[in-house]
Amino acid sequence: MPKITLEFESRILGLPQTVQVHIPKKRLAMVQESEGQERVLFLLHGKSGCGQTFYDYTDAVQLSNSHNLILVMPDMQNSYYTNMVYGEAYFDYLTMEMPRILKAMVSLNLSETENYILGYSMGGYGAVKWGLTTPELFSGIASLSGSLRSLQETQDKIHKEQRRDLLLAFGENALERSCDDIYGLAEQSARIKKKTPEIFLYCGRNDGLITVNRNFHEFLHRNQIEHMYMEDDGVHDFTDWKVQIKNYIEWITRSRK
Repeated sequence: MPKITLEFESRILGLPQTVQVHIPKKRLAMVQESEGQERVLFLLHGKSGCGQTFYDYTDAVQLSNSHNLILVMPDMQNSYYTNMVYGEAYFDYLTMEMPRILKAMVSLNLSETENYILGYSMGGYGAVKWGLTTPELFSGIASLSGSLRSLQETQDKIHKEQRRDLLLAFGENALERSCDDIYGLAEQSARIKKKTPEIFLYCGRNDGLITVNRNFHEFLHRNQIEHMYMEDDGVHDFTDWKVQIKNYIEWITRSRK
């Protein structure tokens, strides 16, 4: 089937929004034959990216067709997947409004599908945050070179490096934003024994975000939160992310047969 571009006015954001959806060719046959639960993979872009980025720089669409996997690729600007302090409530839009739009416009009911989420860079942080905020919704979370900073690290960057993008999303007092604390969300999930999605973290050793990824990996390990962690000689670009997207999609479909 062709690419589906959903364009609509978001009530939460008060702005026109775009979501790219790719429905694999086998979906109609699957519906007709009632061949079990559908799988959905949300792909979250990084800073200065958009949903179209996955069409332009990865093989996600071909892999979707090969493995019968629905793709959903929202445009989230440079929001860091937050309800921005100086901006709009993008996380509310992503988690509350967009699922209703998908149900209404393409008959995609996330309560009836097997859902996964993958993001790169800023989107890696978004994937971990969304997945741990609503762990009951997802079977798996994947972060590729994610911006997996603690709130202290985020606040330090805002004040010491004058990071305007982080300031707009998290504000001057990032430490007060517990809703954006992936460390706290992971700890809470483990403490109250919620169903935690399977977590996969990847970062290249030549990537500027390798330290924060190692820190988060070590935190999960110390707290006995199950996850898979991988690093190689990669850098911060699609040369390596493209390979990891392919590996993750193949892992989803292989392990769930």
